[in-house]
Amino acid sequence: MSYPIDWLKLNKTQFEQMKKTGQQPEDLEAMKTYLRVIHRYAMAPIMKQEGFTDYAAKLLMTVARYAGTVPADKAFFDAGNAAKDAGWTNTAFVLLNRFLDISEMQEEGETSIDQLDNADFVESDIPFDFTIPPEPFVEAEPAERTRQWVLSMSVDRKLEQVLNTVNCPKCNTSMWEGSLRCHSCWDEHEECIITGFPAHKKVTCKSCNMPAIKEDWNRYITKKRLCPWCNTQQSTIFADE
Repeated sequence: MSYPIDWLKLNKTQFEQMKKTGQQPEDLEAMKTYLRVIHRYAMAPIMKQEGFTDYAAKLLMTVARYAGTVPADKAFFDAGNAAKDAGWTNTAFVLLNRFLDISEMQEEGETSIDQLDNADFVESDIPFDFTIPPEPFVEAEPAERTRQWVLSMSVDRKLEQVLNTVNCPKCNTSMWEGSLRCHSCWDEHEECIITGFPAHKKVTCKSCNMPAIKEDWNRYITKKRLCPWCNTQQSTIFADE
């Protein structure tokens, strides 16, 4: 496997150099966030091409967690369409409905996020405090197709306007399956480099120490043999960490 864009690997190398040269914590955190975003966009098409369509969908769906770093309209558009393509209709509807709300605000020249209804996201770590881009980052034609899909689904009685949830492993509170942090007890988990989901049962790459969900790591490494973050040869891991 090779990276689809050379600057992705270059920026990961730069991040390691920043850690070694004593950069400010806030600068390291900003760079780490940036890398997590470009990692998703770089790896998702590779995952899809290699037959890991569920991993590709999860990587892009969790782009919503970075709304603000990614322009908010694009973040929810990409996340929602990834969920839609994977057949996760309820989650897709919630995310794409948010995209439409943002699009309507852009059309009206409104930039205050106070007008957004956040009820669908209170059980998630998807942010509320992002900036509304004054100009859309999604072209008109795909935006209109999305609008028509949301409108058609809104009359479907089988649809539940909720994100897919799991129970927090610590306090048992219901939360979005992609959340890294529980909204009730604040229990937090690292982000899996293969799926972007919380690594509850994690393993780490022996070269870069980046975490992954053990089951997903083993499935991916069995086929690819290379860490998706540092691109070094790796083996399956069955012992718990």
